[in-house]
Amino acid sequence: MIISISCIPQKHKVVQAYAALVRRLTVDNPSPEIKRHQITWSYDSERLDLATLMNILESSDAESLAEGNEGFSVDTGYQLLSGEWIGISIYLSGKLYKNGLDVRYLGSLQITTEYSDLYHSVKLKPRFKNKAANENNPKFSWGYEGMKPVLNQKLIQANQSADALFLTACGLLEPEDNSYIDHAAMYYRYGWLSPLTNPMIYHRNPVEFARDFERIYAEYHYGISIPLLLNSGIDIWQLTQAEITDLVTYLGKTDSPVKNYPKTYKLLCKPHDILPEQKESDIINFVESLDPETVKKLSKLSPDFIKQALANLEQELPEIHSYDFESRGIVLTSGVLMSVWRAYQYLAQLAALELGK
Repeated sequence: MIISISCIPQKHKVVQAYAALVRRLTVDNPSPEIKRHQITWSYDSERLDLATLMNILESSDAESLAEGNEGFSVDTGYQLLSGEWIGISIYLSGKLYKNGLDVRYLGSLQITTEYSDLYHSVKLKPRFKNKAANENNPKFSWGYEGMKPVLNQKLIQANQSADALFLTACGLLEPEDNSYIDHAAMYYRYGWLSPLTNPMIYHRNPVEFARDFERIYAEYHYGISIPLLLNSGIDIWQLTQAEITDLVTYLGKTDSPVKNYPKTYKLLCKPHDILPEQKESDIINFVESLDPETVKKLSKLSPDFIKQALANLEQELPEIHSYDFESRGIVLTSGVLMSVWRAYQYLAQLAALELGK
């Protein structure tokens, strides 16, 4: 299973953000494997060394790469807090690369690693789904339904390593603010769906956590891809049906709203060892409660309200950690096979109390 981190850079800073990302993640491995891809990924792609790549990314016309049909991949090593090394890949996709699929659904900048590498020290025990006719050959399902993390020190260490990778990707562990990244999310193999399904999420501007309620609504009810709603200025309440249809139709296919396949939400928000009282239906009940009037109010929450609420988050939600980097933004993280969805529920509940005064 792949774990991905997608980053949305500042406008007209895509290539600069990629160059900074590559520098951060290759500092301890100056000889990564680098390829330049034309149109789509292939084994015949042009191989580059790090110095050549950086010259390309730092050239005067480099930003035009963000609009083109090329892609770059950097395969390198990343050292975990335990001292162990894992493999990661760092991608830049032009808007026309792979017919624009990557930019549309994942964003222009992406980092991937194997789940088994990042969380290899966490023991997972199978949860039997049903029994076969032969009792000696029980059937069980691997994946979200078939894995249950064992709560131990290794899980804590693995989560901390995942946090460190995400914070490094966002450039938040650097002494200077030169990442050019405004938004980022970590997600599992299903892709960058609603903010509710992310185990980690970052916004440079805290008010974006309020605007996430509009993104949640637009994806759940319309099927509009999350990357299209970041740094775009789209007002979802002013969209006509024709405009919505245009946004969710690509290459002759129409994206289905999450409302039509809620199982995706349930898989990521199943009851967990840490949260035995949580039910699969909780997240659906929450997202169904976000009617337009409620979402419009929540999307206008002030940065001060959000910062104060998230500062007190861990007292109420032990599975979610909040990092406040002040002017550089806020990060929410959760544990393995979990998501930060309850942070949004918490914000909504606090806002209801505040607005009810």
